[in-house]
Amino acid sequence: MASIKLYFDTRSPRKDGSCPIKIAVNHKGSFLINLKVYMTPDEFTQQTVIRDNFEVTTYPPGRKMEAAYINQRMIQTKAKLLNLSLSGRLPHMSNQELKRELEGNGLVENNEDTPLLFKDRYTAYTSTMTKPNTLGTYECTYRKIAEFTNPETLTFEQMNYGWIKDFDNFMQRQGMKPNARAIYLRNIRTLFNDAIDRELLPMNCYPFRRFKMPKEATPKRSLTIEQLRQFRDYECEESQRQYRDIFMLIFYLGGINIIDLCHLKEVRNGYIEYRRAKTGRLYKIKVEPEAMEIIERYKGKEYLLNILDRYQNYKDYQHRLNKNISEIGPIEIVKDKAGKLRKKQKTPLFPGLSTYWARHTWTTIAAELEIPKETIAATLGHGGTEVTDIYIKFDQKKIDRAIRQVIEAVKCSTN
Repeated sequence: MASIKLYFDTRSPRKDGSCPIKIAVNHKGSFLINLKVYMTPDEFTQQTVIRDNFEVTTYPPGRKMEAAYINQRMIQTKAKLLNLSLSGRLPHMSNQELKRELEGNGLVENNEDTPLLFKDRYTAYTSTMTKPNTLGTYECTYRKIAEFTNPETLTFEQMNYGWIKDFDNFMQRQGMKPNARAIYLRNIRTLFNDAIDRELLPMNCYPFRRFKMPKEATPKRSLTIEQLRQFRDYECEESQRQYRDIFMLIFYLGGINIIDLCHLKEVRNGYIEYRRAKTGRLYKIKVEPEAMEIIERYKGKEYLLNILDRYQNYKDYQHRLNKNISEIGPIEIVKDKAGKLRKKQKTPLFPGLSTYWARHTWTTIAAELEIPKETIAATLGHGGTEVTDIYIKFDQKKIDRAIRQVIEAVKCSTN
C-alpha cells in the first residue's frame, strides 16, 4: 500500500520567505500534493510539532485553522488510499492516476489562471437558500460590495485582511452602525468558510483570522414588570387595542417570534407546537388562560389567528403592529390660532416599542425570577446543538412552570 507524509517544500520560497506544505505520496515512485498552506522555515521547524501519525498537534500562534485543515487533508488522503487498496484498484494505478484520484475532492488549484471568483461562490451559495430574510441579507451584502468595488472580477485572493479592513472603513464612512456592518462581514466570512470547507480555497487565504468584527452594545429593549402592567392596563384608543393584545400574546407565549405567531395552526391539548422559522426546530409552549383569552378574540380561518386573513404577509402586519404600539400613550388635541380643533398630539408611553420588546421583556423578567438560563433558552427557541437535541429531551414541565411563573409576576393590576 502507498504511504504518505507531510513535506515542507523549501525549493521555491515566496517573497515573504514562506514555503508550501505538501503531502508526499510514495507509490510507484513519489509525487506531491500541494495543500496551499504556507509557513516560514522557523514556523515549521521550531513551532510545528508533528507526531508519528503525521498529525499536527501544536502550531504557530494564530495558525490553528491551518493545522486543522492539514489534519483533515491527511485523514482524507489516508482514507482514500485505504479504500483504493481494499477495492484492488491501487496496485494497477499509475502515479498520475493516483494523484488525480487523491486531488479529486473539489480542490481548485488557485493560481493566476484559475482564480476563484467571489460572485461564483455567492451565486452557488445563495441559490439553495429558502428563507427570504436570509437571502435578503446576502443580496444586500453583494450590493454593498458592488458600491465598493467591481464584484464581477473580484476574487477571494484579493479579499485579504487589508481588503476586509478597507471595506469595513468604507461602510463606516457611509454612516453604517457597527452591528449592521458586522452582518455584511459575517456573510462574507460564511462564504469564505464554505469555500474552504469545500476545498475550493486554501486555508492561507482566510482573512478573518486577525480581523475583529465591529460590535456595538444594543440599547435596552425590555420593560420592567411595572411598565408592562402600565402598558397592559392603559386606556388606549380602540384602534390600538388589537395591537396591544398581540404584543401581550407574544409575551404570554414566552416571547414567540412574530413570524411563528402568524403561522400557528391550532391549540392542541392546551399547547401550541411549531417549528421555529429561523432554525427549523420543533417547540412546544403551554397556552395559559391569559393567552387563550386573546386567541379566542382574534381567531382566524386558515391559521390560529386572523392576522394573515387581513394582511398580505407577517412583515406588513409587524410594521403596522410596531407603529401602533409605539404610539400608545396620552393624546392631546392641539388647536389652531382660531381655536379650532386640528390634530392629535401623541406622547408615547414607550417610544420605539416593538415586538422584540415583548420577547426581551419575557427574558428579563424570567432572569429576575431566577429561572435557569437553560429553561429560558429552551422557551425562547434557542436550542442546543443537533447532537445534544437528539440525546437530551428538555423537561417540558420546566418550560410550563416558567411560562406560568412569569405571567404570575405580571398579573397584579395597577388599577
